[in-house]
Amino acid sequence: MASRLAEEMALSQQHEEILARREVALRAAERLADSRAQGLPRVLEAAEAAAAKRSAMLQAVDAAEHRLKTRIDASSRADILTQQVSTCECRYWASVERLLPDWEGVLHRPDEASTQPESDAPAPQGNA
Repeated sequence: MASRLAEEMALSQQHEEILARREVALRAAERLADSRAQGLPRVLEAAEAAAAKRSAMLQAVDAAEHRLKTRIDASSRADILTQQVSTCECRYWASVERLLPDWEGVLHRPDEASTQPESDAPAPQGNA
């Protein structure tokens, strides 16, 4: 019976140790749950801040993309305008080269107006 009593005392002591460890574990779990509950609003705030930052970054990327497309369109229009001016210039000089022979005769002919007397000038008088 003494051995049973000693065994019972040992089991009771182990039971008390197990209960103490269980109590420590429960308190740790409660502290963890409390810290998570307190941290949850911070996590939600951080998530909202991250979503707002992501949204702002997407808007910035969209704005940059729009500016880039506008610049590309403007440079394309400038290239088209440059090509059109170049084409007009080529056509102009081709027209000049084509019509130059017709105008050379007119340009090198003496001016008929310079050979006629001016009507405002007094007429020459004969010997008086």
